[in-house]
Amino acid sequence: MNHDNRWVLGVALVLVAGVLLSWLFWDDLVADEGSLSEVIRNLGLIIGGAIAVLFAIWRSLVASRQTQAAQEGLLEERYRQGLEMLSSGGLSTRLGGVQILQALAEEHPGRFHLMVMRLFCAFVRNPPSLNGGEEQYQDTLREDVQSAMDAIGRRKESSIKIEQDDGYNIDLRGAKLSHAQLTGTNLEGANLMLADLREADFAGFLLPPSNPLSLARSDGPWSRAVRGEGHTARLSRAEFRGADLEGATMMHVDLSGADLTRAKVSSAQLLSANLTGARLIETALLQTVLNDAVLRGADFLRAQLVGASLKGAILSGAKFHQADITDCWISGASFSDGGSKPAVGLTQNDLNATRWDSEAPPLLTGVTELGTGRLMSLNPTK
Repeated sequence: MNHDNRWVLGVALVLVAGVLLSWLFWDDLVADEGSLSEVIRNLGLIIGGAIAVLFAIWRSLVASRQTQAAQEGLLEERYRQGLEMLSSGGLSTRLGGVQILQALAEEHPGRFHLMVMRLFCAFVRNPPSLNGGEEQYQDTLREDVQSAMDAIGRRKESSIKIEQDDGYNIDLRGAKLSHAQLTGTNLEGANLMLADLREADFAGFLLPPSNPLSLARSDGPWSRAVRGEGHTARLSRAEFRGADLEGATMMHVDLSGADLTRAKVSSAQLLSANLTGARLIETALLQTVLNDAVLRGADFLRAQLVGASLKGAILSGAKFHQADITDCWISGASFSDGGSKPAVGLTQNDLNATRWDSEAPPLLTGVTELGTGRLMSLNPTK
């Protein structure tokens, strides 16, 4: 039924209601002292009043629809404007486009959030070229791409709920994000497969060039990060397969359940990071700092940990099958929870190839050698 037919039906219903009311109150309308003209006048007032009320409601609805249509038009115009600015050749114009679209997504999340996030992800993956197609490689991420990443990584929880209900995950596959500042960013469940994240900062605190353990008792930014006072990223269940995270700063980052299969994480700083259940299959972790990291149930199948530091790390239930832990520092590392849930996949030769401080040997209670089942022991020559 179209709009006009609905209103014809409404008028008919009002007339019927007027006749029904007249019949119910007929005795009052035709009292002895009243004339026929008065009766007709009263009937007209009843029916006319009902029609007037209906007409007032109709005008109100029409005005509301017109206002809503105008607002919808303005929102669409804002989106088109932001889209055009984002694809502009000027940096300042693109930054303005990011701001317009971000505000639109925050003000009207139900309608625009998913649209804007898809648009930002596409922009980050394939940003407009600089200088006529020749990119500039610097020690900071491009400002327009960084702005889009800020908008993506700092979404509200209510907006993330919209993504979850829709089954949408942030898609940053293959994105070039080297030197990105991602402090406090929320990329839970995001797809960062084959992304370039070299020297990216997820924690907001850069590793000092000197030994971090010697600064652990200071009051500098590093020690604040150790105490958990820094804002770090949420990357649980994120997809990092094949990504390049070499030299990234990821202290206290939540990477629980993340997939870093075949990722390059060499020389990265993951001090006190949460890698519970993480997939580190064939992952390059050369010279990587994992001090005090939580690695319960992590899978290190064929991982490269040569020269890495696992001082104080929690490794109960971790799987080390065919992993190379040569020269890996394991001082104070816990390979089981007091004898339960021991790490598996290690051999005595693997353990003998590691290093530890005599004052803080690793805890190996209940850990048995792969193949023989013998309890592992520390090499007395260490």
